[in-house]
Amino acid sequence: MEATPHQGPVQAPPRFAERAIGAVIAHSEKWGAVWFGLVFWGSVLAAAGRRILPDANSLVVAIAASAIGLAAGIVAHVRGAWL
Repeated sequence: MEATPHQGPVQAPPRFAERAIGAVIAHSEKWGAVWFGLVFWGSVLAAAGRRILPDANSLVVAIAASAIGLAAGIVAHVRGAWL
């Protein structure tokens, strides 16, 4: 490997990092709809649920909203599209 001025030798990234990043990207490409449903729709429904049901237990509302978001994400994953 050549040395560049003032930077020292150029090093290749570790193999573990390449494999880990590649695995995360492959996972997100395959399961992106499920994660989107869980995180995005779960948070939107939880916020709406807290507004609609202010006296309800927040944990119960959050779990129910996350379950609905996860279910929507799984349905979208199986169908291949949201609509």
